[in-house]
Amino acid sequence: MKLITAVIAPFELAQVREQLSRLGVRGMTVTEVRGCGIGHSDVCRPADYAALYQPQLMLEVGVDDELVEATIKVVGSTAWTPADAKIVIIALEHAVRIRTGDMDDDAL
Repeated sequence: MKLITAVIAPFELAQVREQLSRLGVRGMTVTEVRGCGIGHSDVCRPADYAALYQPQLMLEVGVDDELVEATIKVVGSTAWTPADAKIVIIALEHAVRIRTGDMDDDAL
């Protein structure tokens, strides 16, 4: 199991969610975040805040090992923009669905 985290543009969410659903991904967590990347100045004054830190969405998706590469491909191709961010893959040791007590792959 892996936890895939990606930061995407807000307008890409519906298409990414649809494509991940077709892939068999059953759920995701979406958080509103702000970020900046390479190419912006390192100045951090209140007046520069709005220009430096653009609104983005952070997706977190837990997937079986078999879906990792396909999930990365879907997110990378569907959510690509000139201001694209990163996709991070982290080993997921355990997962528990609180409502049912399902564990690991069954919890995803």
